[in-house]
Amino acid sequence: MIKLIKPDKNQIDKILGIYFSGEGNYLNETLTNLFLKFDRKDKYEDLIKAVSINQIYSTAILNINPVVDKIFEIIPSDKSSLTIKDYIKLVDQISEISWVDKKGQIQNRCNLSFSSKYIHFLSNRSIPIYDSYVWILICGYLNQYCLYKIRKKRPSNYKEFYDIYNTFINTFNLKDLDIYKIDKYLWQYCHNMLTQLSKDYNIDLNKAKPLLIKLIKQGEEPRNL
Repeated sequence: MIKLIKPDKNQIDKILGIYFSGEGNYLNETLTNLFLKFDRKDKYEDLIKAVSINQIYSTAILNINPVVDKIFEIIPSDKSSLTIKDYIKLVDQISEISWVDKKGQIQNRCNLSFSSKYIHFLSNRSIPIYDSYVWILICGYLNQYCLYKIRKKRPSNYKEFYDIYNTFINTFNLKDLDIYKIDKYLWQYCHNMLTQLSKDYNIDLNKAKPLLIKLIKQGEEPRNL
């Protein structure tokens, strides 16, 4: 059983210290600079950004071309007037992809994780990333601390995720902490627990995820994770 440690300043600083000591922040800074430099001259810049996100974040997109086509079609060249609400809508608008495969069959895929990461950097990190690790922790915290029951394996769309993310922020009074740090706190804390469970039970991280969800739901006392 795992009781999540309340995200106060000491806990957040501790976990962020672990994150910032690794290479993840350097890669994110590099992606931020890439999106600032390649500010939509043509579709090839979108391709470079999409391939970079897919590779660095391992979003498992095998056919990147229809993804880039959708990005180029939907996202305006001039972003100066876009608001947070606009960016939220863009995530869902570019996440649903269809294409015809080599056998002539129509394929469909929802790239919610990839799309949230792409728009996260496009918006200069002003909206949160949807990630399975982040989702596990947000649901776990809300379930344990305020009986806000969430049983879905994943949100139905980014708007739903964003609303629940804000419920988490408001519940734990994290409004003064920037979104990037909240993202990385949640990701790193979940990663720490999954890594420990992987060692304890001799399983890989993918098998550790449902186990972590189960243990959080049963949670009573904090563990040193």
